[in-house]
Amino acid sequence: MNITDKRDFADYQNRLTVLLGLNRAPVGIRLLKTDEDLRDSAALMPEGGLPYCAAVSKAGKGGRCKLGPRNMYCKAGANALNIVKPDEDRVSGKVYEKFKVYRDGDICKNIGAGMVYLEESNAGVEIMPLADFESTPDIVIIVANPKTVMRIVQGYAYHFGHLKNIRMSGMCAICNECTSYPYTTGDMNVSMLCAGTRCVGGWGDDELAAGIPFEKCRLILDGIEQTANPMENAQSKLQITERAKIKKTTIPPLDINYTYYKGGYGPIA
Repeated sequence: MNITDKRDFADYQNRLTVLLGLNRAPVGIRLLKTDEDLRDSAALMPEGGLPYCAAVSKAGKGGRCKLGPRNMYCKAGANALNIVKPDEDRVSGKVYEKFKVYRDGDICKNIGAGMVYLEESNAGVEIMPLADFESTPDIVIIVANPKTVMRIVQGYAYHFGHLKNIRMSGMCAICNECTSYPYTTGDMNVSMLCAGTRCVGGWGDDELAAGIPFEKCRLILDGIEQTANPMENAQSKLQITERAKIKKTTIPPLDINYTYYKGGYGPIA
């Protein structure tokens, strides 16, 4: 799939929504390298400011936002995206000692060493529903229920095999686990979210997240389409078919009488 213009991004979002039954839009993240990029972005600069993960939450419901150093109201997010260069206390993990969330200084150091901060500095970040993009985003973040994230992983596995590089600690979830880490590794990551983003982002208790480099999204969507027939049950297939009709979206044929595991359970000897 060669995505080259706004209509293609909208189609991409539409097909993900049909196949996965998303309640939130897939959110595109585009790093803005220069002050001119930040100024020229068509997204809105919020009055006052927002934490990065709160902006991602708003984009999942249709919001369009850009954040720079003056209005990104979370130091962890600004550090992860290198909009504000992280200081030694954060890189070393010392910042976590005062939070009292880890056993001792050695674990804090371990957590600090495992966080990924973008090497190149950025002037800001553009955060919008995927369908609203006119130029290619760097990362796509999907927040959904566990079954939906399972389907995304199955779509990944169709083309790439096991998801081997998962990194999570339940800390700095949207900024680090879903943005800076997948951006740096070039690979998808899954996050259980964190207490901070569950507070300011308003995520449901039954939601988790996937952060995906955009270039991998192309094949993951294809993998989700290719695995819908063997993986989805009859009820899910009927729901997918109904959503496809409503949105006038073409999907691969679905056989409600087939799953890969049909007849696979019972006595084995």
